[in-house]
Amino acid sequence: LGVLVGEMLGVAVGCSEGTSVGAPLGVVVGLSVGATDGCAVGGCVGAVVGVAVGKLVGAFVGSAVGSSVGVLVGFFVGTLVGSAVGSIVGIRVGSSVGTLVGLSVGGVVG
Repeated sequence: LGVLVGEMLGVAVGCSEGTSVGAPLGVVVGLSVGATDGCAVGGCVGAVVGVAVGKLVGAFVGSAVGSSVGVLVGFFVGTLVGSAVGSIVGIRVGSSVGTLVGLSVGGVVG
């Protein structure tokens, strides 16, 4: 259960963080590539068009790539953290339940 919860939380957080990091990074890369390519193809007008296109494409690609990377990282981190937390919680709950059951059974037998 801890692994499953950790994976779900990790994927959700990773996707959100990856998108928020990837989109601005993609815009920066898209702007520089668009300006360079646009200028080489069509001078000043090409540079302006290249910047606009590069910004849109960069944001879209950056968001998609960031989200994918975030999901992968979130999945692995969530699995590790969920497993550790689940084990600790399971041991504590198991110990408490075992003590209660043991005392009840011991009282009946005794």
